[in-house]
Amino acid sequence: MNRVLFGPLFLLGLAQADEAAFTRTAALIGRDDARAAAELEALAIAHPDDDYAADALIQAAELNEEKLRRPDHAAQLYARLSERYPTSRLTLRARARHDFLVANLGSGAEVLAEYQDILQRYGSRPLEESVARMEHLLAAHPAFPLAGEGQLWLARSDLSAGRFARAIERYGALERQGRRLIVTQAQRGRADALLGAGHFIEARELYRTIGSQDGVEQADRALLAWGLWLASLVYLVAFLMGIGWRARLELGRISIELKFYLPVAALLLAAGATAQRPIWSALAIIAVGGGLIVWVAGTTRPHSLRGLLAQALGIALSVSAVTYVAIYACDLGSMVAETLRHGPDR
Repeated sequence: MNRVLFGPLFLLGLAQADEAAFTRTAALIGRDDARAAAELEALAIAHPDDDYAADALIQAAELNEEKLRRPDHAAQLYARLSERYPTSRLTLRARARHDFLVANLGSGAEVLAEYQDILQRYGSRPLEESVARMEHLLAAHPAFPLAGEGQLWLARSDLSAGRFARAIERYGALERQGRRLIVTQAQRGRADALLGAGHFIEARELYRTIGSQDGVEQADRALLAWGLWLASLVYLVAFLMGIGWRARLELGRISIELKFYLPVAALLLAAGATAQRPIWSALAIIAVGGGLIVWVAGTTRPHSLRGLLAQALGIALSVSAVTYVAIYACDLGSMVAETLRHGPDR
């Protein structure tokens, strides 16, 4: 009699107890993933009509796929979720993961698990270790369904690490052997690698071939920047040699300007040592270049206003040339442009 009267309250209490069990089990994620996955799956099976059941299933599936290296069992859980809860907000996600896993389990669950582990955790281990593991995996299983994607990842790793020649080689091989979608990505990647390696004209032509207007413009800007760098370097050398030749008899003398400049440059380099390496390298180029300008220019004293103005202009242009050479050589152009556009980071 009491159970009939209080049936709704009894069921509510049971539902709250089940939900509490789900919450406690979900809290195990990250501490004991194997236990969490097993208990979440058991809860979903024991209480399939509860609101949390679909969530429990997808969490169990993701743990099996991402943490426990069991993509085959994860595929089964994704399939169960899709079939049991076709209207759930999680169904599309579960179907997509199921189809991906089933399509790529051809070489075995452990092979797919290793591939996913490399991609998911490469940020937490040395890049060279991840690259070696991927190369070993692909060499041992050449028929692996995701071999093309793995080679593409290797090429991108080389590109991001600045190993442009190696990236160009990998991308070229993918263009010859890869599927159409991979070929398209490989062509873009090879163009980026050519650009990074300084082959601006070749990169520009490849960008044009694949219809990448932004790539063409990027190559044009890089070619212009390289031309300005070369012109700045040539001008700087010519200025120093020209003024130095005129004052060659005085070059052994340390001018008052140089005596003032040297400790300032030392302080600049000491302060820059706390910054990122490219910034310090740029500061070193500027400090050394500035020292040469001060050294050579300090040995000459123009005797007319025209000569004084000409030397001042020459020094200003030389300082600009040194600065540009440093920014270009240390690949800081984008950082400088962003700083000028938006101001320094707070």
